[in-house]
Amino acid sequence: MDREYLENYEQKEHSELERLERRIRDGKFSFEKERYPPDERFVKLQKPVALATDKASYVNNLWTQFLFVVL
Repeated sequence: MDREYLENYEQKEHSELERLERRIRDGKFSFEKERYPPDERFVKLQKPVALATDKASYVNNLWTQFLFVVL
C-alpha cells in the first residue's frame, strides 16, 4: 500500500463518519437499516447481526462478546 491510497482511505472513512454523525444529530439515523461500518465490508457476514450498545453494558450488567474463528 502506498501513502496516497491510505490517505484517500482515511479521508473517505472520515467523510462517512461525519455523514453518519450528522444523520444521528438530525434524528434521521435508523439503527435497523444503517450500520457503521457497513455490512458489505464483511465478506462472510451472516444474519442475524447483533446490535451492541454501551447502555446495555451498564444498565443490565451485560458484556458484549465477539467470537473470532480462524479457519
